[in-house]
Amino acid sequence: MMDLNGGIYKDENDDFEFPSNIRQIGCIDDRIKVYMEDYVYTYLYQYAKASGGSEKLGVLVGRHFMQDDCDIVIISGAIQGQYTANENGGQVFTDETWNYVNEQMKVYFKGLEVVGWVHALSGYGAFLMAKDEEMHKMYFTKPYQQLFVIDAEDKMDRLFSLNSSGSGMREVLGYFIYYDKNRDMQEYMLENSFVKPKENININLNPKINVNDFDNRKEETFEDNQKKYNERIDAAKKIRSVLKEREEKVAARTRARYRALTGVCGMLCFFCFIMGIGLINSSERINRLETEVVSVKTKYTDISEQIQNSAVASVFAGQQSSIPKQEDIEEEPKEEQENTTENETEVETKETFEEDEKSIPASYTIKSGDSLTYISTKFYGDINMVDEIMKANNMSDPDKIVVGKKIILP
Repeated sequence: MMDLNGGIYKDENDDFEFPSNIRQIGCIDDRIKVYMEDYVYTYLYQYAKASGGSEKLGVLVGRHFMQDDCDIVIISGAIQGQYTANENGGQVFTDETWNYVNEQMKVYFKGLEVVGWVHALSGYGAFLMAKDEEMHKMYFTKPYQQLFVIDAEDKMDRLFSLNSSGSGMREVLGYFIYYDKNRDMQEYMLENSFVKPKENININLNPKINVNDFDNRKEETFEDNQKKYNERIDAAKKIRSVLKEREEKVAARTRARYRALTGVCGMLCFFCFIMGIGLINSSERINRLETEVVSVKTKYTDISEQIQNSAVASVFAGQQSSIPKQEDIEEEPKEEQENTTENETEVETKETFEEDEKSIPASYTIKSGDSLTYISTKFYGDINMVDEIMKANNMSDPDKIVVGKKIILP
């Protein structure tokens, strides 16, 4: 068996330069960064497809170094897993396999080391199996050595490596495909291509021996197995085609629903836009109406206040004119005391009342500024006739009189 753990590559010794033309697969893993050359990636898929659905193993070669506490793995070559053996239903590496790998590395991949291995399956998906983990722990004990699982039929692949404790394996989040001339890998691909061999021509060198007589039962068994395998392949293709048709129908229905929803949403947005414009116009009209109503109310209030002020002023002026002055009231007793006696005063008062009684008209037309108090004082000399005037004219409130109305004077 060859040494799998030696020859760690140092970039400072060989002046390694990171590839500039790369393509990222998956996410970036902070613990390890894997760069796989495009020829290697293509060859591994060809190798998996050429197996005809059977299980295949291979070895990955390249370089490894550390940078900023991160493992950097450069996979620049791949070697077929020749001379593997079938144990417990799966392929395993043998000493002959490692001898073949060692010879191929000396010829095509000088100065490189083993950085991982390949497990190719068809129709099983790119999943980690228990036997893969056992084999990895047996032959690939370094934390940077990778397991590349390929399902060429479903076009799936994944990378796995040991976890930090080395007790199990974890999936690497992603890796990079880089493009380079890689002449070593090109030469290995030319020498180990997967071109199908031509049909064997049986040449009978000994005429006494009939080649067709050898082990016809084995030939029939091989043909039967091949037929069964082809039937399984056809059935799998039909299943995949049916599933694909269903997926396409579901996708078409989903797209139709999305288009319908998009149309409905567009119509709703349009209606909302129109309604918004209408609401804006309506709000402007409402604002104008409110402004007009407020202005009318203000004008009405001003007019009402003016009317009330003028009415109060006229009533107040009438009342003031009907009330005699205090000087006149004070002077009259003095004149009476000085010039007349009590008897003369009574005679004069009676004569004056009789003269006034004779001059009272039968009716009176109310003028602006009049009040019942004023009218009573004007025609009767005092306010005692207010109630009589109200009775004669069927009035209930002395303050409610109408200018221009004719009232009866009792």
